[in-house]
Parts: sequence; structure tokens; C-alpha cells
Amino acid sequence: MSLLKYLERAERMDYLIQHKATGHAEEFAHKLGISRSLLMEHLRDLKELGAPIRFSEIIQSYYYESAFRLIIREKRDLEQINGGFFSMVVFAVQNGRTAAG
Repeated sequence: MSLLKYLERAERMDYLIQHKATGHAEEFAHKLGISRSLLMEHLRDLKELGAPIRFSEIIQSYYYESAFRLIIREKRDLEQINGGFFSMVVFAVQNGRTAAG
């Protein structure tokens, strides 16, 4: 899987979790077009970035237990632009603190 596709999926996951619109694991995976096991891997990845992800049986959705936002930005390095290379930088923002991933 390309890095761009992975990052786009992470943004989509963040959006659905922010809006408490994921549904249960199978439904969440279906919304993303991936398997349940791959969804679990991606959730682990987000948790490693510090995402306080929980699941609510009441609302049947994953949600962030405390303030969290995944921000993906393009970082251009002037020395690398000549080669047409750019990298993506992932920032996890939790409770007003930023950590680069």
C-alpha cells in the first residue's frame, strides 16, 4: 500500500472517530473498504501515536476519550524538491500538545 493511501485512510479514520460515526469494528472496516484485521492494525497505529481511542457499546462507535486530532501536513525540503521528493509529516495533537510522528 502506498504511503499516500495509508495517510488518506488515517485521515478518514480520524474524521469518523471525531464524529463518532464508525459503527462497530466490522462496519468501520466496511466504511474504509478494508478487512476487520487490517482495521485493528490501523487502530493500533493510531494508539501508538497517542490516540485515546475507545469503543462505546451505547453509541456503537469508536471515539476519542480525550481531545485528540490527527493532522497530516506536507513537508517540503528545499534540498529535496530538486529531485521531486516530498514527505508527509503526521502530527498527533492531544490536549493542546503536538507530537510529530
